[in-house]
Amino acid sequence: MKAVVADKGTCSFCPPKQTEDDVVAKTREQLNYYFSDQNLRRDKFLLSRTGPDGTGFVSVDELQNFNRLKSIVSGSSLSVAEVVLVAAAMSDLLEVSSDHRIRRKQPLKEHSRTTRKSFDRPDSKYLLVCGGHG
Repeated sequence: MKAVVADKGTCSFCPPKQTEDDVVAKTREQLNYYFSDQNLRRDKFLLSRTGPDGTGFVSVDELQNFNRLKSIVSGSSLSVAEVVLVAAAMSDLLEVSSDHRIRRKQPLKEHSRTTRKSFDRPDSKYLLVCGGHG
């Protein structure tokens, strides 16, 4: 049996090659997710960089090491840092500083004033719900 090697992109099993516009668009979507209200509140690493209101800067050097961003950009002729800078500049949520750092334009929205805390016992089945204080 003879093996036949198809050119990349002509084989029905190979994924189509992404354009640079596709890579930038996907990167922008991923950055918007990373810095979104929903994600940023839970992402301890990013929140430690942006501060509690979410408006602190994060360097492109740090962001280019994110595995998901590396995966999106792989196969592109551009570097992860280049794509991240272009994508962030095109985002409505983010801004880019002159020294290549990225941050949210607006602070995180405030949490609802109702907080939930479980009792100190780890096996507790009860939940204490406290209203806000003014």
